[in-house]
Amino acid sequence: MTCARMGTRGGPGLRAAWAAGMIACFAAGPALPAGRIAAVDVSGNRTMSSAEVRRVAGLDRGAGYDSASASAGLDALLARYRELGRLFAEVRLQVEPDTGEVSVRLLVTEGPAARIGHVDVVGGGSVAGAALGASLELQPGRLFQPEALERDVRRILGACAEEGHPYAAVRPAEFSDSLGLLSFRYLLDEGVEVRLRKFEVVGNHQTPGERVIRRAGIRPDALYRLSAVEHAVWRLRRLGAFEQVDAGLVAGRAEPTLRYRLREGGTSSIQGALGYSGTTRTVSGLFDLD
Repeated sequence: MTCARMGTRGGPGLRAAWAAGMIACFAAGPALPAGRIAAVDVSGNRTMSSAEVRRVAGLDRGAGYDSASASAGLDALLARYRELGRLFAEVRLQVEPDTGEVSVRLLVTEGPAARIGHVDVVGGGSVAGAALGASLELQPGRLFQPEALERDVRRILGACAEEGHPYAAVRPAEFSDSLGLLSFRYLLDEGVEVRLRKFEVVGNHQTPGERVIRRAGIRPDALYRLSAVEHAVWRLRRLGAFEQVDAGLVAGRAEPTLRYRLREGGTSSIQGALGYSGTTRTVSGLFDLD
């Protein structure tokens, strides 16, 4: 017999809600011989159909069977139940060998769907924890999903980066469950506030760096804001003089430095006004060549 189970009994870090409590175990004894699957029986499943359970686990009639693939199939099945909010699901696999063939039985105990009981953000200073909590996808009563947890972590980090804290760190922790309700906290460390003191330009072989910085539009001593950096990149791209533009903070500098990374194209842009005089039959105008 092979068994696997999953729970949510805490543990720090982003993966604590679903990975720290997931245990795969195998009964002691000689390994079962490989063979072709002659029959598959699935019981106890409600959220997924029997056909889907067999497909996800990779254990279907006519397929090959071995212990390694069976273990991977159980992991895949538990991961699927995790995506469906069944954090307490348990799957047992019974195998009966018979002359080069095996009969497989999957006994599923799905457990209750894990819903959010309480969640909040603690540790925020300039970035208000209450406001962040209200913007989260995982709200009380909602079905817990690991993907939603990851999106909420990115949402919190994005809000911090928008308020001058690009080095913020967030850790889901203090998980507890009661009557199928999962409660936890996001522990937030904002890190230092960043004001942009210097700018660098790399990859510019023809365009002066000062002109790139000026056209990007971010002024010295400006509070770092992710949206402002993204807008500066957009401004440089729309000039049409660069094939590629991105920007990011330079690590390890005493003074916060934003670096623009460019790849110049073969054309530049011209802005100006052109006029023609019928009296003198001349063309004149003002131009700004970048």
